Amino acid sequence: MPSFTSNTYTINSKTIYYKAILTNHDDIGDFDDCYTVASGSLYGINGTFFYLGTPPQAAQNDGYSTGDVYRIAIYDTQSERDYGLINRQTASNYGNCGTYVKLINTLPSGRFVFSDSFTDFTNYQYIGITRSNVRYAIGGINLYLNKTYQNDEAYYSETDVDAEDDNVTKSSVHRSAIVYLGGETNDTLLLTVFSGNNDLCQNVNGLNLFELRTMILDLWGPNLYYGIALDGGGSTQIVYRENNQRKTVRTADAYGNTRKVRTMVCTSW
Repeated sequence: MPSFTSNTYTINSKTIYYKAILTNHDDIGDFDDCYTVASGSLYGINGTFFYLGTPPQAAQNDGYSTGDVYRIAIYDTQSERDYGLINRQTASNYGNCGTYVKLINTLPSGRFVFSDSFTDFTNYQYIGITRSNVRYAIGGINLYLNKTYQNDEAYYSETDVDAEDDNVTKSSVHRSAIVYLGGETNDTLLLTVFSGNNDLCQNVNGLNLFELRTMILDLWGPNLYYGIALDGGGSTQIVYRENNQRKTVRTADAYGNTRKVRTMVCTSW
């Protein structure tokens, strides 16, 4: 059964509030939208990136419109949303973005979950993996938890979204991530980072991506391998169970308005 944990964490003189669901990789289900999750049927965190407003012209030329996801979102071998088989790296180009993958059948090597950088799952083949063996896959930004960097710029220079603007990677904003921890029970971390400890938190402070990976390695161990950052900022939200009560934390603007996201990484409880 999943469990919930929360606490504060201080890094670079900033104190943030993190809330996390610990669950088993097999309990993660459909990447539903936030309204289905909020209705009481599922728990989880926000999923992948999507166009909140009108997409850049180059993306429009490729068929994208408002609300379309622009990173991978797959469940049971099928795209969960239009364009959910493809990672879009920039406004103009597709590219090798971080994607977290759970397989249906374990490989001979023993691998059943991994994060990797690739462009799409349309005709994907890697170490014997095809889309027909994908239980779920969600695109984001690779955290490269298995690597060591001398400083933040060394990490940013290697991220598979080096063409993303600094607002995505380097800004101090609310964050979300999915990480494989290992172990035999609750081996998967669904993590959110907020600026406050209220049901609605303004996106006025948070972590950049390098600080996020530093926090994950500090709190959950230095020997992690697989993890990606998901959509963050105003999209950050979590639905969880604590003290036998269903609770929700969302990012809100100055007027208390929240954002409807296009995908949620969900687990049964």
